[in-house]
Amino acid sequence: MTITLTQDQKQRISQAIDKAEKKTSGELVAVLAQSSDDYLYIPILWAALVALAVPGLLMLSGWTTDVARIYQSQVGIFTLLTIVFHWPVLKMSLIPPVVKKNRAALRARDEFLTLGLHNTSNRGAIMIFVSVAERYVEILADQGVSEKVSNDEWNALISNFIQHIRQGDFTTGYVQTINHCGDILALHFPPGSGKDNELTNQLIEV
Repeated sequence: MTITLTQDQKQRISQAIDKAEKKTSGELVAVLAQSSDDYLYIPILWAALVALAVPGLLMLSGWTTDVARIYQSQVGIFTLLTIVFHWPVLKMSLIPPVVKKNRAALRARDEFLTLGLHNTSNRGAIMIFVSVAERYVEILADQGVSEKVSNDEWNALISNFIQHIRQGDFTTGYVQTINHCGDILALHFPPGSGKDNELTNQLIEV
């Protein structure tokens, strides 16, 4: 699964950030990743596990052959499955959900630090992070925000966003989430309580 946005859709997201930040001294950043990892080891790992099972399966089936043919079969199966398992849809289905969640969460935190959301003057920055391949959405808030806003508020926004994604309306989901985050920031970080527009308002694609 991939999400390709038109320039108009990207502009809608950027305009939503502009509008939201007019009500607050906090900062909003939108980040879209198609995938949080290339997971190159996954096809190799699964192909190796299947190839290693070949001798045992042959023994259970009662089919006997020499060691050289067993080895050739293993090599052939390993090579074929490594190629087949690289098909993106199949590869993602082979990854345990906990691995995908952990990789996406780690990528979100990497982007948060890389983009400098922890360096704003009032520590009032929020990042709305989406990783498409993992079907992962997270709202990360800097210290100044997290001290005032509970995770329950973010979780409610995330649930609504995910519902829009499932309905195929990604842009509306993003815009609504930005609007709600802007309202939350406005309550705790009114205009004039920090520097203006310290971070980009453009959708960041990584």
